[in-house]
Amino acid sequence: MGHARVHSSRPEGGLDVDRIEHTLEHAERRTMERPTVGNLQGRVSCPYGQSSDRDAGLPPCNTPSGVLVSGSTPTPPQCVDRPPETTVTWSCRCDGNGGCLTRVRARDSISALMKALVQEAYGPIANLRLAEREKPAAADKMVVVRIRAAGVDPSIWHLMTGRPYLIRLMGLGFSKPKMPVAGWDGAGVVESVGSGVTRFKPGDEVFGSSGMTGTGTFAEFALLPEESCAPKPANLTLEEAAALPVSGCTALQAVRDVGTIAPDAQVLVIGAGGGVGHFAVQIAKAHRAKVTGLCGMSKLDFVRALGADDALDYARESLANGAQRWDVIIDTAGRRPLAELRRALSRTGRLAIVGGEGGNPWTGGFIERTLAASLLSLVSAQTLRGVTAKVTATNLLFLKELVEANKLRPVIDRRYPLDQAVEALKELEKGHARGKSVVVID
Repeated sequence: MGHARVHSSRPEGGLDVDRIEHTLEHAERRTMERPTVGNLQGRVSCPYGQSSDRDAGLPPCNTPSGVLVSGSTPTPPQCVDRPPETTVTWSCRCDGNGGCLTRVRARDSISALMKALVQEAYGPIANLRLAEREKPAAADKMVVVRIRAAGVDPSIWHLMTGRPYLIRLMGLGFSKPKMPVAGWDGAGVVESVGSGVTRFKPGDEVFGSSGMTGTGTFAEFALLPEESCAPKPANLTLEEAAALPVSGCTALQAVRDVGTIAPDAQVLVIGAGGGVGHFAVQIAKAHRAKVTGLCGMSKLDFVRALGADDALDYARESLANGAQRWDVIIDTAGRRPLAELRRALSRTGRLAIVGGEGGNPWTGGFIERTLAASLLSLVSAQTLRGVTAKVTATNLLFLKELVEANKLRPVIDRRYPLDQAVEALKELEKGHARGKSVVVID
């Protein structure tokens, strides 16, 4: 605990008791209410002769009101219902007669601030910067998580650039980001919980996503909805768990909900070596399907090691000739025309569209392809549908079961510290990652 000292006009040395008593008894001063901090309340006035802005530590409980101490002092745990490391600081401008000219305020100078990767405006990666922000507070059905690792996901680009423009109207903020802190996925330790939270308590290890109602995970702390969190799989590290929520739930929905994969079904995963793709291969195999992975030549062995029955080099294989047909195609790359994909499907095959780059600035490639696929499904025996990630507790628990049954495992390509998160996004944009990359936060 730091040592506080009393402001005094005494030139040197210790406490001038006579001067303080004279000030308290005879100087004309104005007092004001001290804001409530935890369960501690009181009144304070400035000692005689102080006439400039000063920061003062919160006095111990047994300090008489009216004696103002200086410095930043760890709050005594018996006085305040907060962690012992909390430090409270005061700001006061005195009038020279023992009264305060400006309002006294208190804040947690240690626990209230955190490091985060932020952006104040839509634009390129260069707009992202590491800054200090206020730590989020637990709300009704939300949990505050001390983030240990955060997944690097392509959807962060869309939040960063604000394109396609339609997503701004869907809750991201039209003129500037509604969520200024980057990152969706995260894993860490629960710091505090809201009053409506029933499934978690402080100290629990969890993984999940911030969604549209939480705060970004490229930060030391993040606010996550209880419904978008689950206990960390017992056989994963926090870094591995952080890679799972958005990409894992997307792959699960593509395989289970759109593909409705049955045993021995012929499944093609396009982009099988990437974030969503490497999960889709494993989840399809867990459903006992026959899986072919389409990827770059450098990832062929990696995809086979995931359990794929076959792996094809996309630069050498063409789907347009219809020489081979699959019952289910999961397209995570989003660059092939729908007509080409339909020719590679069986007559009643099912297509899950995960990615979609390009397109016009308002709707983007994914929305355009999804709308076109929905219309084609109306006049075709084939089922063509887009997949948007739904990170729910139910889906996360399903993934957790697969992981703990050794049927699913996140593969971490690279780990970046928080101050290199921009580099992580630049590398992701190149499309060379095998599996997922994560940002690690100490």
